[in-house]
Amino acid sequence: MGAGIRAGRRAGIGAESGIRDRDQSRDRSRDQNRDRNRERSRDQSRDRNKEQNRDRDQSRDKSKDQNREQNRDRDGSRDGSRDQSRDRSRQQCRDRSRDRDQSRDQSKDGNRERNRDQDGSRERSRDRDQSRSRSRDQSRERDQAS
Repeated sequence: MGAGIRAGRRAGIGAESGIRDRDQSRDRSRDQNRDRNRERSRDQSRDRNKEQNRDRDQSRDKSKDQNREQNRDRDGSRDGSRDQSRDRSRQQCRDRSRDRDQSRDQSKDGNRERNRDQDGSRERSRDRDQSRSRSRDQSRERDQAS
């Protein structure tokens, strides 16, 4: 096409048409380049923003993780002493309960023993009373027989 334009110019035929075509082609190229550059610049800017956002997010996540870890450590030591205190309280409660149960069992055993002793005493007393009663009855029968 360039050769045709030059030939036309030399001959003076269609020189205007050739110049117009060249100008339009140059304008089209310039517009296409500008659009391509604008798109490339937009893509680069978007990529930069994405990278900055990713870096910011990673930094924030790292800070959150560090804070979480510090809180866990702090809470862990707090929980550790709280756990120890709770365990101590539970152990004391178990000890009191065990002591109370043992004391109650000893009281029951003592009461059983006392009751057994009283029952034995009652039986001996009853036996004694029956023996006296029999002796009296025998003595009365003898007196009546004589």
